[in-house]
Amino acid sequence: MKKKTILVVCDDNVIYSKLAEAYLIKFAGHWKNTFSAGINITDKKVSPDLKIILTEDQLENSIAYSLKNIKDFEINSYDYILALTPNAHEYCKNNIPKKEIALLTINSLKTEQVESVYEVSKEIKSELLKFVKNGPIKRWIEFN
Repeated sequence: MKKKTILVVCDDNVIYSKLAEAYLIKFAGHWKNTFSAGINITDKKVSPDLKIILTEDQLENSIAYSLKNIKDFEINSYDYILALTPNAHEYCKNNIPKKEIALLTINSLKTEQVESVYEVSKEIKSELLKFVKNGPIKRWIEFN
């Protein structure tokens, strides 16, 4: 059976989509090929918090720490595209033809001010674990 593919998209690929990529690899690596990208890649580096969180979860070697732009991916080859932020969801809806783009509802990321990256990481982990355990994908996402 061919593994399904998931592309997780956020604004800049410095922490949240990278966390989601690592958690999906951990929770469902046996049946999903997971990648992450950002819509606004600049000359930023990954967040130092990313490495700390992944080390705490023993996932520090599960992903690449280079930033990836969504434009570098063959978008239509993915089975699922998960947007973590409203900006990423809007970008994907406007730039990816005939593809259902899922918006993962991470309440902490709906505002401009994020209180704690650790709280967001817990929320991302929790939502992705629900998806892997309970599926189907439509249970916890909103389609465009």
